[in-house]
Amino acid sequence: VFLMAAPCYLGFRGTALTLRAGLHSQPLIRKQESWSLIMREYSTSSVAVVCVLAGALLFGASIGYPSESSQRVRDEWERMVAAVRLAYERGVPFAVGSDAGGAVHPHGRYAREIVLLVRVCGIPVERAVRAATSHAARAAWLGGAGVIGADHDADLVVVAGDLVRRVELLEDDANIRVVMKKGRIVRRISGSEIVTTTIA
Repeated sequence: VFLMAAPCYLGFRGTALTLRAGLHSQPLIRKQESWSLIMREYSTSSVAVVCVLAGALLFGASIGYPSESSQRVRDEWERMVAAVRLAYERGVPFAVGSDAGGAVHPHGRYAREIVLLVRVCGIPVERAVRAATSHAARAAWLGGAGVIGADHDADLVVVAGDLVRRVELLEDDANIRVVMKKGRIVRRISGSEIVTTTIA
């Protein structure tokens, strides 16, 4: 089974065409009626990839981004932030994406997406976390993941501290106290000792 996603920044028409072709899309749409129609007529998920643009803004010049590319990123940034805010205001479920692996957004920075949703886009912490858990699982068609409940996978991460007060705690591995996979603890911090368990 392959999950296919199509990043689409062409507005309603471009997004609708990708969905009709059977692809899961990442619509960046600013009009309320477009959001409503697409979410009503298609089983799809909106995916926000904020960290890539943020990384390009911060590091683009230092890694050799052409000036015209940097300008396109600057032009796109406000539209991306506005689209995320609009999705939240209209009650459209959206997931956190990553496009990780490049110079501007290396692997291991998934939590940064949550921080940017809160600090830049103005999304409440609990909604931002949901975007990275239950909504992300739905976007990837992972029916047993993303929520805490009966008949689910029990994949959990326990973080020390109050994320409502300081969501940046998610970005520091030192704050991760327990990692659980399918109900079994695979990483636990007890004092200064880190205990890991391998699941066959």
